[in-house]
Amino acid sequence: SDDTRINEMYFDMISPEQLIETRAGRQKGRSSGVVGRFDGVDLGYRFNPSHQVKLIAGYPVEFSGSTVAHETDKHFFSIGYNWSGFFPNWDANIFALQQVADGVTDREEVGAEIRFRTPEQSLFTMLDYSTAFAEINYLTMVYNRRLPDQASLDVIADYRKSPFLSTSSSLQGQTGVSTMGDLAATLTVEELAQLALEPDAAELHIR
Repeated sequence: SDDTRINEMYFDMISPEQLIETRAGRQKGRSSGVVGRFDGVDLGYRFNPSHQVKLIAGYPVEFSGSTVAHETDKHFFSIGYNWSGFFPNWDANIFALQQVADGVTDREEVGAEIRFRTPEQSLFTMLDYSTAFAEINYLTMVYNRRLPDQASLDVIADYRKSPFLSTSSSLQGQTGVSTMGDLAATLTVEELAQLALEPDAAELHIR
């Protein structure tokens, strides 16, 4: 089969007691700081209905036109903790993520997701903070409220770095090198970080 046509292909497994949940294959990041497609595994272990530990690991997958790039030079893992109902109608997730490219730390982040739901309204907030760059990677807030006569109020505020903060951004504009390993052999960690920040920009959207 033509691998370039596979956007998602995975299988889900849930233990009979519903304590262990597993998704393996090509999938999109759903939580714990994982964004975009990746080939890997999303594993959750539930201690009880309110508490779950998550482990997500894999290789990023990027599409460019009709081709697909398996970024096997990069690998990541994320550890998260889900707490449902810490207050009535509130859920929370905290996580830590690390991604390595050619032996160089590419992403290193901590963050949290908080959700509030009732039949009348909902709120979702997410923070991702890069400990490698000591900057906020993204901060999102989405609020929805049902109004009379089938109307609704939606408020969305979104702040994020573009592209996401990563050391591999330092490869942009470089000549004579194609991997992080090549670039890291000639530059210090501080110089790599400075190069990575040069193409970065912040975007703020409120609607």
